[in-house]
Amino acid sequence: MKTKTTLKIISFAIAFALALAFVSLANKNFFKKKNPQAQEKIYNFLQKDRELDLEMYEKSKTADNGDEVLANWKYHKELKFKLNTADLPDDFRYAWEKRISSDINWINFFSYFRMSNPESVLKTDAQNELFEKIDYEYGQASREFDSVIKSYGIEYNDDGKLIKNNRNFAKKDLFFVIFTS
Repeated sequence: MKTKTTLKIISFAIAFALALAFVSLANKNFFKKKNPQAQEKIYNFLQKDRELDLEMYEKSKTADNGDEVLANWKYHKELKFKLNTADLPDDFRYAWEKRISSDINWINFFSYFRMSNPESVLKTDAQNELFEKIDYEYGQASREFDSVIKSYGIEYNDDGKLIKNNRNFAKKDLFFVIFTS
């Protein structure tokens, strides 16, 4: 009886581990082929994006108050939203639009919040709940965007500068070759 029970437990553990492995594999895109042209286009696009960020930062340093800073941020985020993404991959465009939309939602929340609450203090549960929702969406969109650009071999370093990481890009391609041959 003990042997039967032990075998059942071991079988269950193995089946559970395999199920977890297959679920995580199903959620990854291993079939994205290495595309240096797409990587280069995304890299150049993100360089333009970074230039807009630096411009926004410089203008914000000279602003007289928080309202001017928020207006400057919103203006620059709307400029970024209008950047031409037509020749970029669909997954990148989707993640980009989601990220910029979440940035604009975050800025709109704080702009409205500053107008309706000069002390800038979250006073009610509803305000806290709304802030947590917007902050969660912002974080999720940023993580999704980072994941997409990483799949194209591009990352930001600790200083916010772009890095083309051809090694990681090639690893994904090697995985593709091994499992589709």
